[in-house]
Amino acid sequence: MFARHDIMRMRNEVSRTLPSLGDLEAFEATAKFGTVSRAAIELHLTQSAVSRKVMALEARLGVTLFERTRKRLILTNAGARYLAAIGANLSALEHATDALRRNDPQAGELHVATLPTLGAMWLTPRLGSFLEENPGLDLTLSTRVAPFDFAIERIDAAIHFGHPEWPGARLQFLAHEETVVVAAPGLLDASSGLEQIADLPLIYVSSRPLAWPVWFAAVGADSRGRGVGVRVEAFSMGVSAAIAGLGAAVLPRFVVEADLEAGRLTALPGSRVQGSSAYYLATPEARTPTPWVVAAFSNWLAERFRRDVPSGVI
Repeated sequence: MFARHDIMRMRNEVSRTLPSLGDLEAFEATAKFGTVSRAAIELHLTQSAVSRKVMALEARLGVTLFERTRKRLILTNAGARYLAAIGANLSALEHATDALRRNDPQAGELHVATLPTLGAMWLTPRLGSFLEENPGLDLTLSTRVAPFDFAIERIDAAIHFGHPEWPGARLQFLAHEETVVVAAPGLLDASSGLEQIADLPLIYVSSRPLAWPVWFAAVGADSRGRGVGVRVEAFSMGVSAAIAGLGAAVLPRFVVEADLEAGRLTALPGSRVQGSSAYYLATPEARTPTPWVVAAFSNWLAERFRRDVPSGVI
């Protein structure tokens, strides 16, 4: 048994060695947003309070964590290493505290980033079965359209589209994507051929700027001289523009299946093309704050893709 004065001595030694949790949270939030002002909003503190906490942490560690520019704070090499080392521990502490408060030893949190359209049209309608299999789990969904740094973002897994390239992440293949050319029934019909596309304005979606050139190359046609009818921001707007008769669009098959079945759109015969890009589940290499939660989601997602997309092409 330790005497009371021994416990107090050890506590004081630890407090002199370890930074305060508030200083660490201020450091993490500042690294995440790159500005003290955004970090202050996140932490519900004043900007001066966040600045003081970051400077106190640097003073305690004897290390410069940020390079200070006019507009942003950029992590130094030492700061990036420190963030990678403490990020998982902060998340684990937060998860453990929430589980304890709920008096549920199996409770956990999962933060998943997904592509907007796949998340809205494919993932979200299927999540009920995952939550039923994992009662007590707090699930947070957010959207990302490009790879990010898992060491900075408090995200446990992300759905990625493209090639299997993401620094600092493990990638698990989910499915290839198939695109199809669609237009309003008044513009295309069952007898339409490739030559009719030359007479139609083309709808471009900004998130897939190369969709048309890739499609023309896949079918062996020349894309030069093809007119642009309208440019839109998202797949949902591309679908709406096509239904409105503004032109032809090349879109993922799963995005337009319901509209094709309902007769709101018509597909150009023989226009389906499978690209080299695919969907992957990305998880961080350097940390797994709640291993059982991430593993449960990874296994469930892979099984749902195998069950609902048996061809491996969505």
